[in-house]
Amino acid sequence: MKELVTTSEINRLFVILALVLPLPVLVATMLISRFSRVTKLWYRAGIAVALAAPFNLLLWKIYEANTHHLGLDTVNNVLVNLALFVVVGVIGGVIIAKLMSVPQKSDSQEPEGD
Repeated sequence: MKELVTTSEINRLFVILALVLPLPVLVATMLISRFSRVTKLWYRAGIAVALAAPFNLLLWKIYEANTHHLGLDTVNNVLVNLALFVVVGVIGGVIIAKLMSVPQKSDSQEPEGD
């Protein structure tokens, strides 16, 4: 039985994406932000998207190392990868939420006078 996609092909794809994707994304971010009223938000989003491909390569390498060390069809591998992706997902979600939040002007900061 032949594999549909080999790990070397996936490695090659992720390396190419990690090297090629960030520059066009950052250029597109700069172009879009010139026509947007929320430029800081566009810069933050562009940086997050540009870093996604290299971060994906890092996660792939960690996943691949875990799989080679623990075995592909073991419960330990599934649990370690589950824990890894939950932790990365929560941390990534918190970071993206903080980066994408736009400070709101508060009405409660009115000067108090007697």
